[in-house]
Amino acid sequence: ARLVGAPCHAVPQGGVVEGGFVLLEALADPAQSLDIHAWRSAIGELEECWFRPLLAALKSGQLKHLRLTGLGDEGIADVTVEAGGLWKFWRRPKPLESFFR
Repeated sequence: ARLVGAPCHAVPQGGVVEGGFVLLEALADPAQSLDIHAWRSAIGELEECWFRPLLAALKSGQLKHLRLTGLGDEGIADVTVEAGGLWKFWRRPKPLESFFR
């Protein structure tokens, strides 16, 4: 953010950032060291601290859309979720692996 002159602030409690960009690096070290137990623990913390509050913000209308980008060794997963898309109950959830093909 500082490199491009964008404002940089501490992340608010609850993890909901409107119109912002957040870099989460909790999985980087466990992935690089191939520590599956630390990776599972970190993904659980991300779920609790970030993904659940963000889903709640989408459901409540606090956020209109959410873009998640995951960087990997062999590709990038880039997913945009819109609040209205949560009502598409006829669509089956995709396995996580399908986003990395």
